[in-house]
Amino acid sequence: MSPRVGFAYDLFGNGRTSIRGGAGLSYERNFGNVTFNVIQNPPNYAVVVLNGSVNSPIPVTSSNAGPLAGSSGSVPLPPTSLRNADENIRTAQTQFYSLALEHQMATNTILSIQYAGARGVHLYDIKNINGLSSGNVFGGDPLTDANGKVALTRLNNQYSNINNRGSNGDSYYHAMNVQFQTTDLHHTSLSLVANYTLAHSTDELSTAFSETNNAFFLLGYMNPFNPSLDRGSGDMDIRHRLVIAPIYSTPFFANGRGALKQALFGWQIAGIYSARTGTPFPYFDSRNDAQAGQGYNVPRYTPTAPITNHTFKTTNGADGGGQNSYVIAHLPPAVSFGNPNFVIPGFPNGISDWGPYPATRTARNAFRGPGVWNLDAAVSKSIPIHERVNLVFRAEGFDVFNHHNLYIQESLVDVANVGDGVPVPITASKGGIGNNGGANDERRFGQFSLAINF
Repeated sequence: MSPRVGFAYDLFGNGRTSIRGGAGLSYERNFGNVTFNVIQNPPNYAVVVLNGSVNSPIPVTSSNAGPLAGSSGSVPLPPTSLRNADENIRTAQTQFYSLALEHQMATNTILSIQYAGARGVHLYDIKNINGLSSGNVFGGDPLTDANGKVALTRLNNQYSNINNRGSNGDSYYHAMNVQFQTTDLHHTSLSLVANYTLAHSTDELSTAFSETNNAFFLLGYMNPFNPSLDRGSGDMDIRHRLVIAPIYSTPFFANGRGALKQALFGWQIAGIYSARTGTPFPYFDSRNDAQAGQGYNVPRYTPTAPITNHTFKTTNGADGGGQNSYVIAHLPPAVSFGNPNFVIPGFPNGISDWGPYPATRTARNAFRGPGVWNLDAAVSKSIPIHERVNLVFRAEGFDVFNHHNLYIQESLVDVANVGDGVPVPITASKGGIGNNGGANDERRFGQFSLAINF
């Protein structure tokens, strides 16, 4: 049962000003993949993880079986990974609440100020609780074996990665919306809806599977035993958004007859203009990643100097080395910190996966990319044929100015791509055909239609 409650109050008793509010609770069913993937566990399945290192690289082989190949006999499997469902997993829920003040300014014209909030509790998460080197850091295992070779261990050496499926996610959302809405403004046949939204969302994990580009190659939290290290703006946090949608119907010769009415009456022009600030993104540092490129517990970038600007808006960037690619800013070079308590061969600065992290380490989603705007428009003409039959011609244009916005190339947000002592570039690409795998395709196109309404 999900409770809901709401109210509406006529503030002055004249039907022109009202206060409306409500609150409720909703639940999310545990989707199958979170728990169903336990079928991949032994004894029916075995998912193995092959870990290479500087001193023990994985050999290249011509066999499809790779390192598991053998000419005869049996080949022992490396430790297998597990999909582990938390025995105390909770049902995810959202607590939502809203309050609105609405006032009728004139006939068919309303101005409102609205607040909307939501709290996500027990949100589903997936994190690796048995990462490589966790045994060294938390269990006190030696970093090298008797021969001086790297010996990275796990908390439970019987298995490799243990992807724990739990419900530790937590989120907040707050928004203020100002809306102006009018129909047939002062009998001009102009209708308009305009919305301005100021909002902020925070969480530790924006999706259960960490599949957004903001997660880079990070599954779960930077440290699964301390999720608060990832508290920051949500992946789709948009602070400012403006949408203006006018509709204008020509009133000329509404009561007339003949050719002039046919030519001038029945036209309608509509548009949607939207503009918003950019979305946040992080910067990672995988140079001391003991996970051998598996993408778990990767720490975030630590600058060598204070960062004065965290928002990047410029469109006059230098060539970024790719199609429609631009370097729009630079950050200070990165500190190659590591953990001095865990210095081993191949990791001269120490293992940085588990911390401790420098106090100047950048926060999750600490930076924000350029804003985005777009205009769509439509023109239609209604042609009466009979008393109850109309022929409607409609032309629609999308991205009518053929404007390509800038989007941060979040697949490059790792200082390991840059090098030591080098300023860290912020690279963006313009939206266009095929941009970012089609995710940000922005191209002007139109369509026409002819319909009979009866």
